Amino acid sequence: MSHFVPTLTILAALKTACEALELSIGVRLFDRVDYFHSPDLLQALKQLHSFKKRACFLVPSGDDFTNAKAGRDLRSDCTREFIMLLTDQSVSGATAATVGDSKNPGVVLIKDLVIESLLGANLALQPVLVRLRPIDGAPVIISLEDQPKAPGRQAWQITWHADAGTTSVAVPL
Repeated sequence: MSHFVPTLTILAALKTACEALELSIGVRLFDRVDYFHSPDLLQALKQLHSFKKRACFLVPSGDDFTNAKAGRDLRSDCTREFIMLLTDQSVSGATAATVGDSKNPGVVLIKDLVIESLLGANLALQPVLVRLRPIDGAPVIISLEDQPKAPGRQAWQITWHADAGTTSVAVPL
């Protein structure tokens, strides 16, 4: 019998991994990595007072369980789901914040670097094999009305799954 890896344990290890990511040697990919309760980018930036150019927000978003019963044994596999909001900002405008320029990597490159770095990662959570995997991703659309609140800011959202372990219990008759 083993236990599921807690969501906060996975998120803490993921936060540490994201803080260590580099854009180039000695240059951190993110100016800020933090937790948030909602995938609302503008709300995250406002409440966390994040005026950094490049930020990553980690949002727990669900759990999935696969269950199987054999005789009196019940086995349950747990998958934790979370969303990463990745953001870049450029004084040159939204296009530079999206695809980059000489001063900004842009969210397209940022999300590619994050996926390459974290795909299959175990986050040093031995002995459980956590294994991160991206499920989907898309640009975050900032409405025309909200663009003045985040000038030159663009973002990308990636949904991830992490294996959180297997538990078996004996079911009473």
